[in-house]
Order: sequence, then structure tokens, then C-alpha cells
Amino acid sequence: MRKLIYIGATLLFCCFYSGMQGQQPQFDINSQTVFKDKDGNRVGFETFIEWTSGTDYEMEPIFNEDGSLKEIVINKMSSNSIVQSHEFASTPELVERTPPRFEGYDMNNNFISLDNYKDKVIVIKFWFAACPPCIKEIPQLNKVFRQYEHNPDVVFLAPSLDDVGTIQASNTRNPFLYNIMPRSKDFAHSYNVLGYPTHVVINKKGTVEAVFQGVNHRIDEKLVGAIESGLRRIPNDSPSHLETSAPKGGVVMINPNSVIVNEQGIIVPFEKFVTMMNEGDYELFNSKDLVGNDVVMIKETVRN
Repeated sequence: MRKLIYIGATLLFCCFYSGMQGQQPQFDINSQTVFKDKDGNRVGFETFIEWTSGTDYEMEPIFNEDGSLKEIVINKMSSNSIVQSHEFASTPELVERTPPRFEGYDMNNNFISLDNYKDKVIVIKFWFAACPPCIKEIPQLNKVFRQYEHNPDVVFLAPSLDDVGTIQASNTRNPFLYNIMPRSKDFAHSYNVLGYPTHVVINKKGTVEAVFQGVNHRIDEKLVGAIESGLRRIPNDSPSHLETSAPKGGVVMINPNSVIVNEQGIIVPFEKFVTMMNEGDYELFNSKDLVGNDVVMIKETVRN
């Protein structure tokens, strides 16, 4: 069975997922840990790092009778047990590329598929309940979710390696607002996810905007930046350009990559913006968002 790793800020910490129901064992790995190959030969820490940086090795923890970690046995996986893309070696290589298709079911048994989210920004977190960093960052992720929960162009998915019962128990302690997909090991493998947590943001154009692996203390800010950038990447078949007169004789230049917001600061999709301008009476203003980026504000004209 494939074991899973997450990377800490200064040391290498490994969080193994046993695949068993209930409480999964977790432990730290460092340069003092004993590593062996399948024949029982001891290998060095550097060799362990080299081998496990690929996708064709599995790690089997061996425990003493008192439950302490005795050693780690590293086995080469058979070719038919590896589910991965032949087009990329690691998740970060997906940036600016079309992501692998995925499908599955959420906690309410609703069907989830990449094909159903055309022209949307998809925020994905790969995780499992026994991974401490995965749990620790949940409050930050919930904050991002609440920022965009009323934006129909942003979707939040959380494919988990756990079964429904394990996820429900975890959510009781640490409520997670993303749409969670249980038993998503194949989903994670298709994206060559090696470290947990891993975040993938797919933009409106349908390519990967950003990948964040391991511990990110400001993951909320990183995700918001990727989401905002992803919202500006309009599909190639969208209208290409629009020029609109602005108040006081100025001109506001609008194109599909412009960030357009309403008076509440909520992103207005370009297609919706075109409809609003065609069907209503609106004014446009050059403005700034909360972090100082240039945006265009659309405001309905009030007639006396």
C-alpha cells in the first residue's frame, strides 16, 4: 500500500496513511530513523530521500511491541500498482497545463467531475484526517471558502483518502467547509500527489493556475491570489474586447482579463458583465481592491 508524506518547514516529517479504518498511526521521520530495502539491507537517509522523491516506491513502517517505530522498509512498487500520468512527474509540473480529468462522489453521494466545472475556478485540497498539517490549516481554508462561497464561479473540493466515517469524525472536531470527496486515492494518484497537504487551483481557462505543497503558513493569502488570478483567465472562446465610456469623460478599457467587481467588491464574471451592460444602465469606475490591485467597479446608475 502506498504511504504518504508531508513536508514540514525546516525538517522532513512523514505522515503515513495505513489505509485502515479508525485511528491511523502517525510518526516523525528524521536522519536517525532506520531505513532498509526489501532485502533487509540498511540504506542511508539521503538514499531514502532520493527514492521517496519518486512515485514508484512504497514505505512500510515496522513497529516494536511497545508501538514505537523500529524501522522503515522501502519497496519498489509493481508497474500495475502505480496510478499516475506519464506526462508529468510531480504535481507542480501541472502549472499552466491542462489537468487530468477526475470524477467521484462527495459526502452526499453527489457526482463530481471536472467536466461539470467548465469556466469555473476549482480550488482543490488533497488531504487525510491523520495528517496534522492538513487539519491545522483548515481554519484558514474555511476563511477563504467564506470569502467566495457566494461566487458561482469558484468551486472548493477536498478529495480525501479517508472513508466517510473517518471524515465525519474529523469534521466533528475540525469542521471543514469544502465539498469533501471521500475515498479519493485514485484522484490523488492521477495528480501524482506525494506530499500532504497539496493544493491545486484550476483557472477559468481550464489550466492549472497554481500548486502549493506542504506547510504554508499563509496558505489563505496564497489561495486568494491564485483564485483572483484564475478568475481573470477567461476561456479563449469568450468575447475578446469591450470599450466603455467612463464618468467625467474618461475611458475605461475592458477586456476578458480585467477584474470587474460590484459595489460590494464581489467579482463579476466577464460574461455577466457584458449582459449587465447590454440590459441595464451602469457606470464604470477605476478602483482598487483590498490589497491594492487595479479593478473596475460597475455601479448601477440611479436616475432621479
